[in-house]
Amino acid sequence: MRVKFFLALLAVVVVVLCSNILFERLISKDFDAYITGSQEDKLYWIIASIEGSYEKGNGKWDLHDLMNVAHWGFMLGFEIEVKDIKGKTLITTAGAIKHQPPAMRQKMAAISMEAPVSTFDPYPLYYGGREIGTLYARQKKNSLLIEKEQTFKKRGKDFLLFSLLITGGSALLLSFLLASYLNRPLRKLSKAASEIATGNLNIRVKPTSADEIGKLSMTFNRMAEALERQEGLRKRLASNIAHELRTPLSIIKGHLEAILDGVMPAEAAQVESLLLEIDRLKKLIDGIEDIASLEAHSLYLEEREVELGSFLTDIAKSMEPLFKAKGITFNFERTSDVSMVTDPDKLSHILFNLLNNALKYTDSGSVTLSYGLRPEGLFIAVADTGVGIREEEVPFIFERFYKGIKSEGIGLGLAIAKELAGAIGGNLEVKSRVGEGSVFTLRIGRI
Repeated sequence: MRVKFFLALLAVVVVVLCSNILFERLISKDFDAYITGSQEDKLYWIIASIEGSYEKGNGKWDLHDLMNVAHWGFMLGFEIEVKDIKGKTLITTAGAIKHQPPAMRQKMAAISMEAPVSTFDPYPLYYGGREIGTLYARQKKNSLLIEKEQTFKKRGKDFLLFSLLITGGSALLLSFLLASYLNRPLRKLSKAASEIATGNLNIRVKPTSADEIGKLSMTFNRMAEALERQEGLRKRLASNIAHELRTPLSIIKGHLEAILDGVMPAEAAQVESLLLEIDRLKKLIDGIEDIASLEAHSLYLEEREVELGSFLTDIAKSMEPLFKAKGITFNFERTSDVSMVTDPDKLSHILFNLLNNALKYTDSGSVTLSYGLRPEGLFIAVADTGVGIREEEVPFIFERFYKGIKSEGIGLGLAIAKELAGAIGGNLEVKSRVGEGSVFTLRIGRI
């Protein structure tokens, strides 16, 4: 990346260089055009002054005035010669200088006049619409003037060169600094990605800015966290599968070996016992598939706004016939409407799990579904008058595959509900007393 930035900004420098060269050429061209126009204006002034001299003389040449024109023409950088219509020379620059006072001749001599830069060019002179003579003029450069013109051009070139060095050097320096600034976090990301590829899922990248690279670092960290959770899920599932499958498989193997050895007769009762163990295996496998699927999907939330009263009313209507069929009173305590942002599928899965659990362990009495707002946040509660849970079992009921003394399941229902509660930003709690019933409360701190 550093090389690419360097080449990109080097291209900018080249463009700036070309622009400066073009700019310098245009300035020089305009300056030369200005000098040429200025000389033409001076020449036109000389012509107008000479014609004005003839006009002052009422149709006759004023030689004194012509000497002044020749003098000022010399000062303007022109050597002139004026001839009348018959070709007679009236005045020349050299003659005008000779007729100047000594002090003036001395000053004019101090002005260094170098060789002419062109030959004499004729310019007709007019008065009243008729030709009265001819001006022959040629330009002679003053070395001081030449030096000033060259100094102006040189300073222009130096300025452009200096600006090029500043812009070019700044561009190259900035390219190096910017490339280093961008390359450093990208190298960290590349190194972290290599660590992920080798199996080190604990690696994280600390965002150093809030720009796109910082956002990329945060996205990388979220990816690493998701991979770490998935890897943890895989390891836990492998451990749970090994632990839970070992017991029924050992029982089946022991029964079959006893039958083969003749220790146990191959009677219907033994076969039925083996079928029960196989059914248990099937339930375990189905439960493992369910929790694997739910954990994988718990990483992703599809949130939307839910009006809780209507949402829970639908759940209550679907569960009420099951409680009625078992002879249990089902109550739904609807209060004021409360809206919350959540994943409705995950929330409904938690509640159906809790209500089915209450239905399973309540033989008589009632089950109540309620909700409301408290200072700490929103709550949804499922209370039953069932068998209850022993105090020593309460800390373990949300662990996977944990089964209480009176449990009839495989120990995954409450574990699934607990993990889904955490996925939607909530927490699942329980209070229970043996023989009195249980209250499962889902608390959600945000609405």
